[in-house]
Amino acid sequence: SAAVAATVLEGLRAEVERCLSADLPEAAIEVCVWLTYTPSTGLEAAARGVRAKAGRLAAQIALDAPYPKMREVAVETLAATRLRKHAATVRAVIARERKGSFDPPNSPALLKRFAQRAARLEKGDSMP
Repeated sequence: SAAVAATVLEGLRAEVERCLSADLPEAAIEVCVWLTYTPSTGLEAAARGVRAKAGRLAAQIALDAPYPKMREVAVETLAATRLRKHAATVRAVIARERKGSFDPPNSPALLKRFAQRAARLEKGDSMP
């Protein structure tokens, strides 16, 4: 729900810097993955402001997270915002992944899915 998304976003906001740290223990990475992904499940009915906040946090994670699963779920959250401006962020993530900026990178199959998400975002916002 939109209320759950807003609540989880507060948790993510509080943890984003820690989630971007290298050498996190596996359990902390798992928490960050879920904090990053969970908002995407409640953005369908969320107001534009909540979707924008989710997008800002997910963009930061997608571009800077040292963990491939976090970048993957951040792209899913960006896609769930349905905000056109995030297509460029997803395209930037794809470019950085292909350039070798991340170690380990996401798989070519995931990069193909990222491109599909970017294409859908490029069609624009479907909700006020």
